[in-house]
Amino acid sequence: MKIKEEVFLSGWGFLAAVWQYFDPNIPAAHCIDLPDFSHGNEALILQEMTQKLTSASTIHAWSHSGLWLLKLMQGKCISPENVYLYAPPLAWQFKSEAKKQAFVNQYEANKEALANKFLKLIHFPCAPKLTTIECYCVLTRKTHYQSELNYLKWMLAFSMDIDNVVNVLKGVDWQILLARHDAIVDNETIQQKLNTSTVSAKSHIDLLDYRRGVNPAC
Repeated sequence: MKIKEEVFLSGWGFLAAVWQYFDPNIPAAHCIDLPDFSHGNEALILQEMTQKLTSASTIHAWSHSGLWLLKLMQGKCISPENVYLYAPPLAWQFKSEAKKQAFVNQYEANKEALANKFLKLIHFPCAPKLTTIECYCVLTRKTHYQSELNYLKWMLAFSMDIDNVVNVLKGVDWQILLARHDAIVDNETIQQKLNTSTVSAKSHIDLLDYRRGVNPAC
């Protein structure tokens, strides 16, 4: 891979280096963290991400970052040739606004407890790989708290008609990958409207291992 021609974006609460846990052959320079969002200005994030991704021809986006990628492509800010979306949360398992707000409230009240809950959710139905994955999770770090809180609120408020996703991705070689037992993303709703691939990866995070064709074990 040439520098930045193929890049890897992470999900909410994680450093993009988590991709290297699943495939150590991915160069660090290809793992692109989302910008600091503590200011809460969406336009600035889109501007910074455009600069980061302008030379990327192939983009792998896990979960939350897939929504930002769609937003960028909707605005024609970037023009990648290949896009792989891993469990994009276009539909949630917890659908009600009350449950979404409760998740936000939990993070505001006790970030450590919410981080622990979230790690369990992304690994379900497998046991959380806490000793190896926690180092990539930034949810409990004071330096990242406000940024991650704003990202969480933005993600839960994100609105794009699923039918419109195909139009946004028009002209791009794209694939949406879903995990068999995802506890976060509502696979059924997405599958009803989009052409997707449900892979052998069991959990939300195990999808990152699918890129190199290794089926993680619980």
